[in-house]
Amino acid sequence: MVRVLELARDLPCTAEQAWRLMTDPDEMNRWSSAKIVGNDPGVDDRFDRAGALRTVITPAPIRSVLREVVVAAEQPEVFAYRVYAGPATVRHHNGRIEIAETATGSTVRWTVEMAFVVPGLGALVERGLRRELGASLQKLADESLTPPVAASNPVADRRSRDVVDLQSLRATAISTLAEQQSVAAELRDDEDPKQWFARVYAIVTEEMIGLVDRGDLQYPDWALRLIPDFHVHYLRNLQGYMRGEEVEEPWQAAWSRCEQTDPRHPIMPIISGMLAGVRAHIECDLPRSLADVYLEHYRITHHYKDFRSDYLAMAIVFGIASDRLLEQMPQEYKPLWVRASVRLPAEIRSALLNKRTFDIPRHRLAAFSRGYDIVLQAPENTGETADSIRE
Repeated sequence: MVRVLELARDLPCTAEQAWRLMTDPDEMNRWSSAKIVGNDPGVDDRFDRAGALRTVITPAPIRSVLREVVVAAEQPEVFAYRVYAGPATVRHHNGRIEIAETATGSTVRWTVEMAFVVPGLGALVERGLRRELGASLQKLADESLTPPVAASNPVADRRSRDVVDLQSLRATAISTLAEQQSVAAELRDDEDPKQWFARVYAIVTEEMIGLVDRGDLQYPDWALRLIPDFHVHYLRNLQGYMRGEEVEEPWQAAWSRCEQTDPRHPIMPIISGMLAGVRAHIECDLPRSLADVYLEHYRITHHYKDFRSDYLAMAIVFGIASDRLLEQMPQEYKPLWVRASVRLPAEIRSALLNKRTFDIPRHRLAAFSRGYDIVLQAPENTGETADSIRE
């Protein structure tokens, strides 16, 4: 069940001043009962722009740490954010702040949407959050709180987007998926244990296409372009390894791990191999594909960090793919602890797996930053790829 919380306050300051009060972490700490920490700026190196990351630490007695990404910023009217990491009991948490100029100052409307995995928790959290936000907004409306200087609002020097043929991009992604499924089927027919990672890789691609089809992403064209770029690196390393050639070290380790077997505990090398493959994908392929797709298609029209919100939203596909692969495994492969974990909510199960094995969200976040480093090293107006820049 999605719970919606709406609050509004009139403020004795201009809309531009209200914008800074509501979006600048330092200014927010003047009135918010929660502590706001800016972690990494977004577009144009600002915390009030898309792609910015911040941490919200709610006060006692129910202390929570919420990590947010700015989804959209239209100064000074609209500021939207989403919690991308927080307590495992939170299914989703989105916020939208709307600011309007009035005859006596401005009006702020704050809408929060929340959903939880534990029944009954939503009502409890909503009551506490309504109380805390209400008190904070009341303090914000206090005329004794000196309004800050209005934030600057320069117009970004970027070209408007070209019309994108999504159907063509989707067709390429579907063709890529078919090739990945064919690779997995061949490995399965050969009883090659690398089949399990090949299967989960294809499922991840299928789920990425599903995110696009459901309209869950702001930049579906960007996500669809990533799919064939990922595939080039994945297939090159797989085919090279199978021919006995030297491949990138993380992929070498991953494929050799995938080939291990354990008759007494057959699922253990499968899990180990999948995690090694995910690590290789994140450490090797993600940064260069993110950089290549951006440099080739978006460097003139967008900032690299415009895509961070979608990138974080795509993290959900890893947990879904893992669950779907478990469903395909023979029952005798699944020890009791695996069968028991399936009964847990997906959010809690993923959190436990990340904590006990390889922290996928943390390493994906670092990979996005490494992709940005590659972009910053790229000369202006060149067709260089991430691989050529690194060389």
